[in-house]
Amino acid sequence: MTDEDKIDQYHDALWKVKQWVEAYPEDVFIPISSEDMKRANEVLKDAGINMSAMHGQWARHIVDGIGKIVNSALDNK
Repeated sequence: MTDEDKIDQYHDALWKVKQWVEAYPEDVFIPISSEDMKRANEVLKDAGINMSAMHGQWARHIVDGIGKIVNSALDNK
């Protein structure tokens, strides 16, 4: 693989990451106040659901998705 091919591959990967990042723009969600978040946490806690664990799972999903794009570009040396 030539250096130019690698550059093209990395460029494509960056565009895929950009698309991933822009997949859920903030304006499609209703903003939630910190008070609402506290209330939601209490409701979830009463149902036996840990909001911190949910946030961790969401973050892991995001990082895994971006990681797959990056690893795909780097593994095709």
